[in-house]
Amino acid sequence: MARPSCLPYAQRALMDLIEEAPCVKELDAGISSRAYVFDRGDRRVVAMWKFMGEPRKLKLPAQALVYGFMGTPEEKDEIALDAFPQYLVTKLSVDKLEKMFAELDFGASGKAAAEAPREQLKVPYFERDVDWSRAAVVAGRKADSGARSGKRAAASCEPKPGDALEVRLAWNRTGLMMRVVVEKDGFHPEGEVMNTWKGDGLQIAFDTTKNAQRAGFGYEDDDFEYDLAMFGGKPTVYRRKASLAYHDSLHKPLGVVEDVALDIRNEGRKTVYTIRFAPQSVSPFRLDAGESMRFAVLANLNDGKARYGALETAPGIFVSGKWPYGFQEMVLAGRQ
Repeated sequence: MARPSCLPYAQRALMDLIEEAPCVKELDAGISSRAYVFDRGDRRVVAMWKFMGEPRKLKLPAQALVYGFMGTPEEKDEIALDAFPQYLVTKLSVDKLEKMFAELDFGASGKAAAEAPREQLKVPYFERDVDWSRAAVVAGRKADSGARSGKRAAASCEPKPGDALEVRLAWNRTGLMMRVVVEKDGFHPEGEVMNTWKGDGLQIAFDTTKNAQRAGFGYEDDDFEYDLAMFGGKPTVYRRKASLAYHDSLHKPLGVVEDVALDIRNEGRKTVYTIRFAPQSVSPFRLDAGESMRFAVLANLNDGKARYGALETAPGIFVSGKWPYGFQEMVLAGRQ
């Protein structure tokens, strides 16, 4: 005998609990959970679930009643939030629900631990053509492979006197723009598309939700890393890491991509990279005034034989295993 499906019962529970109530608020439930408030007039219904990681135990206030995804009431003050929707029914106002959820512990993969505010690089808005003389500016420094551990960087990866990196940033609705200038002797791109970091070129990474922890390492599912270099005689962008689609329902394939515009011009000691990251290439970060994320730019330096050094705007890419917590924070300024 075929096993009956639980789907009709789950759908019935959804209809019974929410009916035609409008969704009035998304509550802060961390990066791995979702919570939406539906207002039925005499009461609020919060539909909540955790779509990533292990179930999370939450202790709820006495003023709430919780129903499982099949519509069964849970007569307890603690629930295990998992991938199956659960419904919190309460007479609390939306404002009080916001305060309540702000006090709930969604774990390390949810709200970041409180820390002192970072200094933010203010990235100016340009409606059309960018005036790079008025763009935000970051100077590079020697890349530090020991930034996370506090150990000294490897002496074998030393930039030469006169090597320099400068990054300028601007934005508008069409994308996040960068103009990167690298100064060094010679221009020696790598001949393999997956290993352009071995030659002259850039690596650029983003922590789009700023969720990286100081003690953590490695990229998470909201992060990006790009390699940008000359390959086969033309500017090439290779996406090495991308955010997952459940953040924004956007598919972002890895490998050589076309959604990042790149121009590279080399004249003597100076190589200029002009870049435009389209909105989907940094999503779920949004191109809106006041939005912020973390980023880092690394310039690899090659002498025609091997990579001899690197310069960076902030630590994190050059660290073994990656350390996005070390990236610099930017914020998009509004129109002037």
